[in-house]
Amino acid sequence: MSSCSSPMFDDTTGDLVGYISIGTDGVSVFRNTSNVNLGDTVPSGWTTFHCPTDCTTPPPDPTPTPGAWWLSTYLGGTGDETLGTAVFPGGPRVALTAQAGDLTITTPGTVISAKNITGRINVNAANVTIRDTQMYGVNVLNTLPDGDGPTIEYCKISPPNCWTYAQSATEGGIQYANYSVSWTEITNTFDGLKAFGNVTVDNCYIHHMSPCSNAGNTGGGYAHGDGIQTGGGSGLYVSNSFFGRTGENSGIFLFRDAAGGTGTNPIDDVSITNCTITQSGNFGFWVEEASDPSIPSGDKVPTNVTVNNLYLGCAHNTNYLYPTGTAVAPTWRGKLQMYFPTTTFVSTGWGNVYSLNGTPSPTLIPYAATNSGSNYCTINITP
Repeated sequence: MSSCSSPMFDDTTGDLVGYISIGTDGVSVFRNTSNVNLGDTVPSGWTTFHCPTDCTTPPPDPTPTPGAWWLSTYLGGTGDETLGTAVFPGGPRVALTAQAGDLTITTPGTVISAKNITGRINVNAANVTIRDTQMYGVNVLNTLPDGDGPTIEYCKISPPNCWTYAQSATEGGIQYANYSVSWTEITNTFDGLKAFGNVTVDNCYIHHMSPCSNAGNTGGGYAHGDGIQTGGGSGLYVSNSFFGRTGENSGIFLFRDAAGGTGTNPIDDVSITNCTITQSGNFGFWVEEASDPSIPSGDKVPTNVTVNNLYLGCAHNTNYLYPTGTAVAPTWRGKLQMYFPTTTFVSTGWGNVYSLNGTPSPTLIPYAATNSGSNYCTINITP
């Protein structure tokens, strides 16, 4: 989802009159050609919106900023599922007005702001913005065209504990495709995000998935929650985000679900940049070939997957099957896992994958080739 860095406005005669300025705090204001702040409402007479000729979204900076909120706490530590002394700089920035029950949006261009919604938001319209709002979950209509999905920013998604299907639970905090989310905290859902194509995630804090919701697969007697799960589709871009205690499955899980349904298309074009995954269950970052025999061999493996500056912390070594279990967790939990029993995975542009476990500073772990790897919170390739 690209957007203009400085969208321009003309008047009725076609002359340039001003632009939108986005501050470091994420707040947008209108400025005239003399750079005077005109507030957050479109001034009278500003009619035509367009992009500058170089309107592109720059790629994320591949180098982490020292002291970045998602990074600094755990360099050299054993990891924890919370931010510790770090502070998440996102979430709602204003006082919220209570609104009870689910909300369904059917009007294109709707803006939801400053609400505390005790229910989920169903997005059934194009170009919706949800800002500075707390809610239980967001359900995006699967048929919205690419580029017309909602923008979710400075929000918090936190349903009641053990939110169930009978209570209209969503399987993911946001689901399924064609959306952008930034500066948002997501907690106590089954999966943090379901990402099935054209999904952008930036500066998000995704942690403590629900261990008892029935809104997902509970095979084996426990919730197989993930911070992010993609089961198909092209385009998943994750940057500057922290994943902690994201359920018993993984922090980020790339696995094509099936030949039909939501996961109809192969997984392609995935970028993970500047992220920490810690205490995340079975695996920190898990990439696996599809198991459905009806999927052609060439479509089973995720393609064009790039990873840069990924920091992996181990899972808890006690309280396996969180939160009720007491068994000691297997030593393989928390690492990078790849499983391709019948196909070959080809990485593109991997670099700087670090372990956080028990080192005074991150130890660089070069990307291991297929059929090789190391163990426990480093990198493992399962042939």
